Parts: sequence; structure tokens; C-alpha cells
Amino acid sequence: DFYNVDKKKLGEGSYGKGDGQSPRTQATGAVRALKTISKSQMKNLDRFYQEIAIMKIMDHPNICKLFETFQDHRNIYLVLELCAGGELFDRIIESGHFTEAQAATVMQHMFRAIYYMHENHICHRDLKPENFLFTSKDPIEKCTLKVIDFGLARQFTNNQVLGTKAGTPYYDAEVLAKVRMGTFKFSPSDWKMISQDAKDLITNLLKMNPRDRYTAEQALNHIWVKEKAPKAEHCALQAGMFDNLRGFRSQNKLKKAALHVIASQLGEAQIKGLRDVFVSLDENGDGLLTVVEMKAGLEKAGLAEIPADLQAIM
Repeated sequence: DFYNVDKKKLGEGSYGKGDGQSPRTQATGAVRALKTISKSQMKNLDRFYQEIAIMKIMDHPNICKLFETFQDHRNIYLVLELCAGGELFDRIIESGHFTEAQAATVMQHMFRAIYYMHENHICHRDLKPENFLFTSKDPIEKCTLKVIDFGLARQFTNNQVLGTKAGTPYYDAEVLAKVRMGTFKFSPSDWKMISQDAKDLITNLLKMNPRDRYTAEQALNHIWVKEKAPKAEHCALQAGMFDNLRGFRSQNKLKKAALHVIASQLGEAQIKGLRDVFVSLDENGDGLLTVVEMKAGLEKAGLAEIPADLQAIM
């Protein structure tokens, strides 16, 4: 009733056969990704519904958005944001080269998503190259990277220790034994052209003791991430934005719901400018705007008069 489904296959995910397809909404023509999961092949229904509950909470520029779910007697269908740019490693291989600046941009996107998840007490537990997709085929440094597949994700409480072994075992026993020892070195042949900043960040991310290890927030604020990655600092902020925010604050719930629907139906090209403005304002990359960040962004944009009711607007 709501989508015209194109049978073109996009990829496979968790829970057995997850056929990625391209449904197009009948109302707006926006293209989505469709994940079809057979109920008969689903080993753990509770685990699946936990994944859905977690995905519904997630709302961040670097996390693939779950728009809605459907089910019939055979399957459950997830309608997801379409990430048409392909997998991270595939894109690097296709381009034939990968600079430190591009790597910093990619890592910034990853750390923003992880920081947001951890702030919301969610641990992904399966972060790997296949679970990061680009939104478009634009050059890597101009693309948005999104984390996908929350099949192993779970919620946690403060100071809780997660003890379940989870993830994807990429390496053989010898490598895993070295990982357990916690010692590593940057071989000169592979790392001689890589900056010391990059090595410093990696060293802090690989600390054996969790108390010594960098958090996503610390990684986001590391010089290698902050200064190498290009940021959308020159997006002009419209003075009329305050009037829009005031109006939005005063509108009723139906209008807010309508605006949310409109926003969710916009295509990637249409929201790029808005996202660039958002990212330029979001100083700490947590996916949320504070009054302090808004005020700093407005001053940077040259708006001299900060409204007295900025706190109320927010």
C-alpha cells in the first residue's frame, strides 16, 4: 500500500537471508532500502525485537535510519535509509588511494556515531568495515559514512561490564593471541609515511586497560581527527532561523509530526546543506545541539544579536 518494491538486490545482513531491495515510497518517490527477514529462519525472535527497539532510538547523521517496519505471516520487513555509496573498504579499493585526510574524515564520522551510541547507553558490538556504508558515490572526503546492522547491539547501564563474546572473528589464533598480550608496534615499512598524530591516536585506542583507553569523545577531540578532517565551517546561518525555531516550538503535536514526516522523506541531496550546517554547529560531534554550541555558531556566522530567549527556543 505504501511502497513500490524494486527487486534489485543490495546486500545481505544478519538473521539468515536479509535481501536488500529498493522500495520507493508511493507518496514522495523517496528511495529506501528494504531488509526482508523470514520468520521461519529467525532463531531468536526476542533478540530481533531488541535490535528493532535499539534502531528506533537511534537518530544521528552517521547512523543508518530505520524508518518503519511491516510484517506479514511469512516475513518481517525493515524500511531503512538507503546508503547508495557502498561499503567502506570497497570504496577505498575502487578509488585506488586513501589519504590521511580522507582517513581522518572517515574516522570522525565513526567516532561521532559511536559517541552518540555510548551517550545513549548502547554498545554496537560488531563494528567492522562491512558495517559502515557511504550515502553516495561522491568522493570519500565529501561522503557521509553511516553505521548499520544493530543485530548484536545491546543497551548497558553505567559501570556495567559486558562479558559476552560478540563480534566477527576476522583473524587466526596466532593474531588473537597477540591481541590478548596487548603489545604491538608500527612497522617502519608500513608506517614510515604516516604522521605521529595518527600513531598517537591509535596507541590510545589500543590501551589494554579500559580506564586508560580513549573514549569516543576523546578520539573526536584528538588533533588528528579535528584538524585533518574537513569541516563545513562556512555554511551561512540565516537570521530567520530564530523565527522558524520559535514557530516550531509553539506548534501543536500534529504539525511537529508532519514536519518530521517531511524531513524523513527528503533525499540525500536535499538534506546535505542542512546536515553541513548541523555538523558545523555540533562542536563536540555528539549529534545534539546545546545552547552553548548554538550561541558559538551564531557568533561565528556574524550574527551580532543573540536572542534573549535562546534558551527557551532550544
